[in-house]
Amino acid sequence: MFDGRFVGFADFLIRDGEHCRVADTKLARSAKVTALLQLGAYADTLARSGVQVAPEAELELGDGAVLRYRVGDLIPVYRFQRALAAAP
Repeated sequence: MFDGRFVGFADFLIRDGEHCRVADTKLARSAKVTALLQLGAYADTLARSGVQVAPEAELELGDGAVLRYRVGDLIPVYRFQRALAAAP
């Protein structure tokens, strides 16, 4: 996905009824902030492209655990961090 500035590749986009659920995998055994920002970036890019994004995103860890996060919590944090990165 490319939002005009950043490029990234979601591991999985899962059709969930009328929605698209973002899912990513990491070898780590715990969620890192950067992984959550990635989920937020993917969800935000899809939403801005007119795709109906599922309310939850998934992160599968190296130990097989699947963590779910509310997209409504991830996107604002991603947008804030992106704005900070763009500030002079």
